[in-house]
Amino acid sequence: MHFESINSKYSIDIEDYINDLTLNPNSLANAISKSQNHLNFLRSQIKKVGFKSQEQEIHFFKHIKSTPLSHLIYFLKVQKFLQNSPLLLKEAKHKYIIRKIASLNRFHRKHTAFIGYIKQEHTHLDSFYFTRAKAHLGLNNQGFFSDPEFSTSHDYLLAKYQAYLLFGRYLTHQLDVLENRSPRFTAMGKQLKWTGQKVDLIELIYALHSSGVFDYGNASVKKIANHFQEQFQCDLRDYYRTYSELRYRKKSRTKFLDQLSDKLQQKMDMDDL
Repeated sequence: MHFESINSKYSIDIEDYINDLTLNPNSLANAISKSQNHLNFLRSQIKKVGFKSQEQEIHFFKHIKSTPLSHLIYFLKVQKFLQNSPLLLKEAKHKYIIRKIASLNRFHRKHTAFIGYIKQEHTHLDSFYFTRAKAHLGLNNQGFFSDPEFSTSHDYLLAKYQAYLLFGRYLTHQLDVLENRSPRFTAMGKQLKWTGQKVDLIELIYALHSSGVFDYGNASVKKIANHFQEQFQCDLRDYYRTYSELRYRKKSRTKFLDQLSDKLQQKMDMDDL
């Protein structure tokens, strides 16, 4: 079962809902349904075919399931936010948003160690966090999501962390709108779209990560890649595997970067004429 390709199709289908910071109740209902249906499909496939190795199991619960699960958590948070805030006056709504942001900050402080583990792309505890053998020892007791055949001790916490990043962006946008400021986030459909080769963008991402130009060198490849995927409206899929393929190129391993350098040199030469 090629879960990456299955998730890619889902990601394309759900992309507009993720990028829309003005979701209405009907759109939310559709988005929640899509996320739930995809999770149910993944669960049925896991129960049907299982995993061939522990590595495959870890990859699924760390990188595959977290996508629709984080989306579902996010959409449910937005739905609850809209249900509780429409009748509030401006001042009360402002306080309500601030309380929600404070709650997200408390979550991050409470789970600093695990979030650091994810952001720094550690793997030494993956067999504990992302295999079902240890599920009963962990945090995953969230009703519908606690199916022992489809849950690990920390897969829900990972998805919740990812969902809260999205929800924080949403709340920031709501605060900007309420205070009549220019929103710091706009609908992604108005942003630039990457129309080059995906492998070229992945090469660029790894070059930027190696250069340490984001967050004083502390930004992970995943954080940078997720930002580029959101900003440029593209799905890079398994960029770790693509990077491995780049390393074994027979000719230049930095083909795109070499082309960028050549193009810039040519432009400078032309402008000097």
